[in-house]
Amino acid sequence: MLGKYKSTSPSIQGVSKVRKRERIFELSLPALVQGKDARGLPFEEKTTLLTISAETASFNLAHSVTLGEVLRLKIEIPQTILLQTKLKLELAGEVTRILAASNGPTTQLQTISLKLFPQYSLQPLAEASLFPR
Repeated sequence: MLGKYKSTSPSIQGVSKVRKRERIFELSLPALVQGKDARGLPFEEKTTLLTISAETASFNLAHSVTLGEVLRLKIEIPQTILLQTKLKLELAGEVTRILAASNGPTTQLQTISLKLFPQYSLQPLAEASLFPR
């Protein structure tokens, strides 16, 4: 009759196999990406954030970059009913994945995934926008 009675005590069996999953948000926020391209030349490109979590971010990019490259992101967080002023989130991370973008307007775009560093800066946006028209 094994298995007939279930234990009510806590168990740690299999815990090492369970991986905590981060909550990933799909957002369309304007972002400015800065870093070095595959040729080692500095670049700055406007893009739109696709997803973000506490540990990762993804976006489309026209510039070619290499795995392991460190990129900086400046993200504009818009004013809302709960947020009375626009904010600028600055963070950085290492390129961990490069895919041909299927959701971009051209086939030259790549979807870049970053493993974000824990350091970040969140400040009120002093100017009207990160992206003046």
